[in-house]
Amino acid sequence: MRLVPQSRIGIAHGQMPPHELEGIMLKFLKGTIDVLVCTTIIESGIDVPNANTLIVNRADRFGLSDLHQLRGRVGRFTHKAYTYFIIPPRKQLSIQAKARIEAIEKYSGLGAGFPIAFEDLQIRGAGNILGQEQHGYIATIGFDLYCRLLKESVEHLKKEMADRLSLSAEGSRKGGDLWPKGAGTIHGSLN
Repeated sequence: MRLVPQSRIGIAHGQMPPHELEGIMLKFLKGTIDVLVCTTIIESGIDVPNANTLIVNRADRFGLSDLHQLRGRVGRFTHKAYTYFIIPPRKQLSIQAKARIEAIEKYSGLGAGFPIAFEDLQIRGAGNILGQEQHGYIATIGFDLYCRLLKESVEHLKKEMADRLSLSAEGSRKGGDLWPKGAGTIHGSLN
């Protein structure tokens, strides 16, 4: 470290023996290590409340949710924190990498998790749940319209279920039973 030659540096990665990794992390937590150079192992929920700066090299190679999780590893205490994502010049980035970087820049405040998850879904696609073999012609109608239709269908089913529950409650007050024998019990919420 040419900028701060007196800094104490530790290295951590997932291939280390667990006791060695734990020793490094404890030293960093106690402050006997100033700089921790590591792989994305810190994304796995290791909380370092006194860490105030995170530098991610080649952030363009990470997924959007990975970047969001990494960013959340600092700034969890009373110290102001900074996350720096190092990327090549934007003209060298793929379309998806540009979209991920723009999304992580755009959604940086509290509550950013849901918008980031939605952007990630838009960038990467929905996988097999909405994949060609499952969804039919989503590409023809578009993802936004598909989501609206899905929402309307869910709301319709909720209303039907509420009506059935209402009729069932009314029927049981009159001594009748609208549900077939052995149909079971409905659990959960309609909301």
